[in-house]
Order: sequence, then C-alpha cells, then structure tokens
Amino acid sequence: MTKFYMATSDSEGKERCQATTVGQAKREATRRFSQQYSNAYIHLIEVDDAGEVLNAYSRYAARGNRWFCDNTLFNLIKCLGTN
Repeated sequence: MTKFYMATSDSEGKERCQATTVGQAKREATRRFSQQYSNAYIHLIEVDDAGEVLNAYSRYAARGNRWFCDNTLFNLIKCLGTN
C-alpha cells in the first residue's frame, strides 16, 4: 500500500497523509497547508511499503498554482534516504 507524506518549505518535519491515491493526497496537502503557508512550496512524497520513494510532487501554495513532478526533490531524497 502506498503512503504519502507532506511538508512545506517553511516547516520542519513531515506529516503522514491519510489519502490512498495521489489525487486525494494532493487535495489533502493543499487543504492542510495553503492557508497557513501561502508563500511556501508544498511537497508530497509517495512511498511504498518497503520505504522506497516512488514519486515526489511540489506546488507553490498560493492559489491557482498546479502540482508538478519534482525530480530535484525526488533525486535528493533518493540520495539522502527516506528517513
């Protein structure tokens, strides 16, 4: 089962999403962070049961911005590990 973790560029640590799909996770992260961190990036990490990072997504929190596959974040996490 895929797990999703969310964070922002202005906060420390990560939070687990309750979502089970990418779309649900994106909506949950947007709701959770868009108001509080309107001038930050929201990050969403998709991880499998073995702890392997599958995808990384980001978006600027300000209204109207879209999610994008964040290859830079993905590669950084892969280099540093998922913990």
